[in-house]
Amino acid sequence: MNWFKKAYVDGEYWIDEDGRAWPADGDIGDKDHSAYVRDRILSEYVDMDSPEVAEIFGARYPTDEDLLKIGIPQESIDIILDRKDPREYAMKNWGWVRVADRFIQTWVLTSQILKNIANGLFEAFDRDVYTEKNFVLESMANNRIYENVPYQVIDQANPMGLRDYQDMTFAKSLNWYKKAQVNEGKVKVLPDGSFMVLGKNTKRGEPPWRISRLDKREMPRYHSVYDTYEDALAVYDYTKGEEKNVYELV
Repeated sequence: MNWFKKAYVDGEYWIDEDGRAWPADGDIGDKDHSAYVRDRILSEYVDMDSPEVAEIFGARYPTDEDLLKIGIPQESIDIILDRKDPREYAMKNWGWVRVADRFIQTWVLTSQILKNIANGLFEAFDRDVYTEKNFVLESMANNRIYENVPYQVIDQANPMGLRDYQDMTFAKSLNWYKKAQVNEGKVKVLPDGSFMVLGKNTKRGEPPWRISRLDKREMPRYHSVYDTYEDALAVYDYTKGEEKNVYELV
């Protein structure tokens, strides 16, 4: 799964606060990035194996009322129900690092975070990290991107060592995650400057239609999937916004 070029490293992962790598491709047998965050938040408040939790999540999509009844605060409910981006929450609050092939996204780039990245990349990709010379790092807190970073530089865990690799034109925008992970469809710009994308879903193991929300920088926030085009189109048409040519965005 590589949307840019054939790379030596391949796959999607979380790297947690201890530098461990967790597969997050979202294919059969794997959870995606958001699912890890939702599960961890839930486990902080409830026994995931309890009959009560199984009943809430078994037959239908949970509501705010369902989750409030079992002691989950509203802030966490908003993340569980994807009103707030679970991935951004994990990066900002837990120090987790998001990986897709050679593209690495983190909230900040401290010495400890770089150590975690180095450990996690080696755990995920083994010695292939030494032959991949083109890692791309994004620090979301200060909108900085570092391109063509060798693993050896990351492994030094010195944030100052990244200066020679900084991309000064953030407007280029990281194109990883293939924007909204759709290969054709419709796009509209919403009043707050974010984007809504409707298109065919390229993610294996998911329903065929997908609506994705992207922030103003065209980075993914969250998505919903639908079994039919009509269901997806109804949600897309209900949301007010200005139409945009999909090929300008995806």
